Amino acid sequence: MKERSLSQLAMQTQRLRYALQTRLQNERHRLATTEQHIQSMNPMLLLQRGYSITTAHGKLIKSIGQVDDTTQMETHLADGTIISTIITTHPKHTV
Repeated sequence: MKERSLSQLAMQTQRLRYALQTRLQNERHRLATTEQHIQSMNPMLLLQRGYSITTAHGKLIKSIGQVDDTTQMETHLADGTIISTIITTHPKHTV
């Protein structure tokens, strides 16, 4: 009876160890995926790929309607910032 109890305890210990290892592996994978997602949202990576971020009055410019011919803008690039003033805007013609 004692041998059987020890055998069952050993099996349960082995199952628990396997379950913990599996859980740890799953959590490491989830953490790595989350880290990759966070890194992909890093604006500096966007700038390093050649894109820019343009702001005026501290706000992100998403539309020409946010600016006029006197607006001073900041264009942020990977290696610095360009300050410029708008001369004119040209709306996009939709089909």
